[in-house]
Amino acid sequence: MSPVGSDCDIPVDVRIIAATHQNLEEMVAQGKFRADLYFRLAVVPIHLPTLRERGEDLDLIANRCIATSIARIGRAIEGLDASGRAALHAYNWPGNARELAHRIERAVLLSKRPRLSASDLALPGVTNVRLACGTQENLPVHKPTADVPAAGDLGLEETASVSLDLRTALEALERRMIDRALTKAGGNRTEAAALLGLNRTTLVEKLRKYAG
Repeated sequence: MSPVGSDCDIPVDVRIIAATHQNLEEMVAQGKFRADLYFRLAVVPIHLPTLRERGEDLDLIANRCIATSIARIGRAIEGLDASGRAALHAYNWPGNARELAHRIERAVLLSKRPRLSASDLALPGVTNVRLACGTQENLPVHKPTADVPAAGDLGLEETASVSLDLRTALEALERRMIDRALTKAGGNRTEAAALLGLNRTTLVEKLRKYAG
């Protein structure tokens, strides 16, 4: 390495690990990020999926967060009940693993039962997701408003031929809601995000996900 303004080289042996939630390739193309710096950093790119894209890992991560919170707080919590697990998978997790850890810690601290339920997790903005066992719990599902159609209006009504895969059904509903919001907003992503109760960055991430 040759420091700026120096005639002497200094031997160094370092590795740089950088992280970002932005799409650096797009930013380079838009002139918002230096191409030379990007190509210096992008030697071994590693894509880490968001928490909502890691449904198969969600229970494992939640159990780890519960164990960590129990050790720190000292509560006798056994884990999640069926409604708690269903709530985890129904929620979108805009704050990723950090939000999950904080939700779990709060639930462990305040719960009066040995197993954490959907009500203990208090995930915002949703109610009444049907569990696989056929019972009805107070779980997160976006409530219909004048601007947000009910699931039946979006072609997601349950029939014998409709898949019971909750994640697939929720993604289909989300895509239709995003399409309707964009149509109502005339393609303005900031306005569409506001209609959906999201910030613009989250909406752009969802559009990129569903465009893939």
